[in-house]
Amino acid sequence: MKKKPIEYVEISTNILKKFDNRLHFDIYVQRTDTDYTKIFKVNDTIDWDRLASYEKKGVKSIFVPQDQYGKYLLFVELLVDKLLSSNNVSALKESVTIVKEMINGCLVEFLSRDVVNETMALQASKTVSSCIEVMDKDTGALTKIIGQMVTKPYLFKHSVTVSLLSILLARGSGIESNSTLNIIGLAGLLHDIGISRLSFDPEDKQQMTPEEQKEMWRHPEIGKRLLDPVKSIRTEILDIVLQHHEQPNGHGYPNGLRTAEIFLPAKIVSIADTFSAMIIKRSYREEYSTFEAINRMKNDVGKFDKNLLLNFEKIILGNKKEES
Repeated sequence: MKKKPIEYVEISTNILKKFDNRLHFDIYVQRTDTDYTKIFKVNDTIDWDRLASYEKKGVKSIFVPQDQYGKYLLFVELLVDKLLSSNNVSALKESVTIVKEMINGCLVEFLSRDVVNETMALQASKTVSSCIEVMDKDTGALTKIIGQMVTKPYLFKHSVTVSLLSILLARGSGIESNSTLNIIGLAGLLHDIGISRLSFDPEDKQQMTPEEQKEMWRHPEIGKRLLDPVKSIRTEILDIVLQHHEQPNGHGYPNGLRTAEIFLPAKIVSIADTFSAMIIKRSYREEYSTFEAINRMKNDVGKFDKNLLLNFEKIILGNKKEES
């Protein structure tokens, strides 16, 4: 689908309240679907009474121009580093929200720009590292971060969920290296970047035409091709993006690989990908429960690595009994 350029990106008012210096970016409010008004400019200090007056008029969101968004994200990164270095409980709680803002910013960049560049890749890697650190310190962080993405478009929610679940499954399968976890988490975050470059939006389709299905089967290759020119995107990440729809039984795509030919981290992301797609409400169906999703995956014999799927079931369901 042809992407409409994003001119303004929504930012968090709560995070902006941490900004105690002069602004490095302009701030706008949205008056209509297409009309934005600048209320603060670069080097201004924020007049909170003025901002509150806009809120009273029904203005609920604030925005920065797309070309200045990177400056805002840099501040968000510095803020999360500061919070994560603190052992304060309230700081940790706040860091979850700010990591969510980092993820949102990362996905806005990757899903809206025609070309992936080095700055975007480094920002994404930093985002995943922060996710891992937050999850280390707060066992409930995964649920909290995913919960805060509930109003976002499907591809945003799905990408975040796959990234975090992939990290969780990798750890539960004995992978402890932070560098490897970062690779898996980053590949999970970017695994479906090729979908954003299709000529149609799959979310608008309850059933695809044969031509659309063929194009859909190409999205792993499209994603790999988009990421391939970026030096900091490691080969392992490209392999995961390319192989995340391959199946041990050889019925996957794009290359019909079999068990030993599929990269282990790609098998991890494949499980997280399918589970996430099932538990998120789609435009054409309701979400599945965690129990139903796991059972459907177990019944799909040969599609997933059996040992990894068993690990995943234990992680997700634990000792819970199936709902009656």
